[in-house]
Amino acid sequence: MKHRTLEDLLVEADVAVATPLTRREKLTRWADLLASLNLKSLSTLPSVEYMPKPERLGLRKENSAISVAFADPVLRNAGLRDDTYGAALEFFELSHGQLHRLTCRCHYGVSAPAERVSRRVRGLSTSLMTRVNDVASRLVTATRALFAPV
Repeated sequence: MKHRTLEDLLVEADVAVATPLTRREKLTRWADLLASLNLKSLSTLPSVEYMPKPERLGLRKENSAISVAFADPVLRNAGLRDDTYGAALEFFELSHGQLHRLTCRCHYGVSAPAERVSRRVRGLSTSLMTRVNDVASRLVTATRALFAPV
C-alpha cells in the first residue's frame, strides 16, 4: 500500500462531502426528478401495506419512484443510502402511510405516471408541517453549532 498525503488524495480522488438538505429540499428535489421524466411510467411496489415490516423495509424495485431518487447524485450525497422502502422512509422523513400512497400498486396499478407521483411528492414538500419541521431543524442545527466544543 502506498502512503499519500491528504492533499494528494484530494487531487486524485473524487471526494464528496455530505450536503445536508432539509426535508422540504429533499422532497422538492425528488418531485423535480419525477416531473422531469414527463409521461414515463414508474414501477409500483406490490402490497406494501400487507408485508411484514422487515420485508417491507428491504423492498425495492427497478424504475420505481424510490429508484429514481437514488439515481440522483445530489440525494445520494445528502444521505440516501439505497433504493429500498426503508431507506426512503428514513431519508425523506415520511410516515409509512405517506410513502405507501406514493409507491404502492393499490393506488396506481402496476405502473404509475411519474407526473402524478411528482405532484403527490410536491404536495408533501409544501405542507405546513414540512415548513414547521424545516424551521425546527434549522434551529436545532444552529443551537448545536453555537454550543459545540471548540
